[in-house]
Amino acid sequence: MKKYLLYALGEIVLVVLGILIAVSINEGIQDRKARAAEIENYRLIIADLRGDLKLFKDYDKQFKGMLNAYYKMNDIAQGKGDF
Repeated sequence: MKKYLLYALGEIVLVVLGILIAVSINEGIQDRKARAAEIENYRLIIADLRGDLKLFKDYDKQFKGMLNAYYKMNDIAQGKGDF
């Protein structure tokens, strides 16, 4: 009976160790997947920011032209300039 209990205890310890190892491996895999997803999200954010920067530069150029035209028309209206 003593040998049987010792054998059963050994089996329990082996099963618990196996479960702990499997959980540890699974957590490592999940961490790597989470890091990969995070990096991909950063790449998408950077791509969006680059697109937004180009758009804002285009708007800036357009509105600066409009502002310069306004100043020119204002000068003409005040008699400080001509066409």
